Amino acid sequence: MLTRIFATSRPLNYLLVGGYLFAVFVLQLVFDPNTVFDLSLLLKGLLGFGAIFFSILLLDFVVRKNSLSRQNTYIVLVYGCLIAFLPIFDLLFELILAQILMLLGIRRSISLRSNKRVTKKIFDAAFWIAIATLLSFWFAVYLVALYVAILYFTLRSYQYWLLPIFGIAVIAVLYLTGHLMWLDSLPKWTSIFQAPDFDFSSWVSGEALLIPAVYLGLSFICGLIFYVKQRKSLFKLKRIQLYCIFMLLISCTTAIFGPKLQPETWILVTFPLAVVAGNVTQENTHRIITELLLWVLVLCPIALSVMQ
Repeated sequence: MLTRIFATSRPLNYLLVGGYLFAVFVLQLVFDPNTVFDLSLLLKGLLGFGAIFFSILLLDFVVRKNSLSRQNTYIVLVYGCLIAFLPIFDLLFELILAQILMLLGIRRSISLRSNKRVTKKIFDAAFWIAIATLLSFWFAVYLVALYVAILYFTLRSYQYWLLPIFGIAVIAVLYLTGHLMWLDSLPKWTSIFQAPDFDFSSWVSGEALLIPAVYLGLSFICGLIFYVKQRKSLFKLKRIQLYCIFMLLISCTTAIFGPKLQPETWILVTFPLAVVAGNVTQENTHRIITELLLWVLVLCPIALSVMQ
C-alpha cells in the first residue's frame, strides 16, 4: 500500500507526511506527563511544526532539482519517519532552521556537477552552511561535504578550494560585527564550539540507545544493499548517489561522537539517509519486504510516542 501510494510524486503525499508528523507531534505532547498546555506551547509547536513541514518541501525540491531519485516520494516518506523518531517538540527552532540552511547549502554543493556558475555555487554553499554552523555547531561537517563535492564534481583548481573560506569569512565578519553592536563584546569560542563526546555510557539504557540503533541500523542495511546493487549496475545515478553515501558516512560519524544526551544531533543524518533509503526502496524488487520495512518505519515512532 505504502509503496503504491508513494511511488508517484503528488502534492497529496506531502500532506500525508505532514499529517503523519503532526499526529506524532500531538501524541508526544499528550502522552508526556510534563506537558503543560498553554498559549506559549501552542505558538512554539506551530512555529516548529511549520519549519519542519517547510524542510520537507525544501527536501523534495532539492531531490527533484538534482534528480536524486525517480518520480516518486519515497525519500520524503523516509525523511518524515526519521524526523518522527526524534522528540519533535524538543527540537529547538534554531536546530530546524539550521537543517533548512544546510539543505540550501547541500543543494548548491550537489548542483556543482553541472559545471555551471561553479564559483557562485561554492560561495553560496559555504555561506548557508556557515550560518547553519552558527545555529548548531555540528552542521560544520557539511563543509567537509562541500570540499568533497568540489573535488568530485569540478575541475581541481586551487581557486575553488579557497572560495569556501571566503564564504565562511563573510559570515564570521557579520557575526562579529553584530555581536559587537548589540552586546558590545566579542563572542567566546566556547559559545559556538562543542567538543566531541567520547563517553558512550549513556547508551547503556535502552531508551538512549534507541535512536542511534535505528539510524545506524538503517544506514548499514541501506548501505549494504546499495553496494550490492551498485556492483550489479542497477543504479543509474552512481556519482551523485555515491556522494550521498559519503555524506551519510560523515554525518553518522559526527552524530556518534556528538553530544550523547541530545538525540536531536541525529537530525544531521536525516537528509543523506533519506536519500539513500529512498533510492534503495525504489530499486528493491521485493515489494513485500519493502512494504514491511516502510510500515515499521511509520508505526514505530507512533508506538514510541504512546509508550513514553
